[in-house]
Amino acid sequence: LSLQGSLNVLLGQSADSPLEVVDDLQDLKQEEQADFSTLLALAYEHRPELLGMNSQLQAQRSNIRLARSSLLPWVSADANYGFSGSALYSLNKGWSFGLSLSYPVFSGFSLASRVAQEKIAFQAMDKQKSSLEQGISLDVWNAFLALKEAKERIENTQIFLENARENLGLAEEEYREGAGSMIEVIDAQTNMVAAEVSLIDALADFKISLAALNRALGIDLWSRDEGEAR
Repeated sequence: LSLQGSLNVLLGQSADSPLEVVDDLQDLKQEEQADFSTLLALAYEHRPELLGMNSQLQAQRSNIRLARSSLLPWVSADANYGFSGSALYSLNKGWSFGLSLSYPVFSGFSLASRVAQEKIAFQAMDKQKSSLEQGISLDVWNAFLALKEAKERIENTQIFLENARENLGLAEEEYREGAGSMIEVIDAQTNMVAAEVSLIDALADFKISLAALNRALGIDLWSRDEGEAR
């Protein structure tokens, strides 16, 4: 009981508060349904720095198209309707049409150089995007593994806690019947509290790992799922 009181104090509770380990693992069940490829796709869809890079690439594509258009010949046409003649009574009416084709002969080299420069800039941005995607992939992978390890630790500590509770029940029963000692009861209590602490730590690690995964994804995945369910 003294160990239970000490644990309550560590948790910021009154020493005589009943200690109950609540292992609400709704997030854990959701994590089991998510695989790495799905999570990585979500990260590529929501990470703000990747979204920004995609916008820059789109703008650079527009720059390339604009630079290319300056190399194309351009055509102009005009039409006029008028009168001709030396006397008012002998005027001739008629249409006149004009068509001209222009090509940037003298500035063609500089314009072609501009197109090349815009392409080089696009390629550099595309390489940056690839590097960014690799970094995001590593972030998601590390967070995903950490979350799975935290899940395994929870499962193991749950088994440890269940065994510790059973052992404490047996030790208390033997003590009441005179077949066991108080030392055995205290040892069993110590083991049970240690198991409870381990489970609390495991649950905390899971929540921390879950938050790290959400950061890697750029989105609160579980809140997103709950919103879609509603």
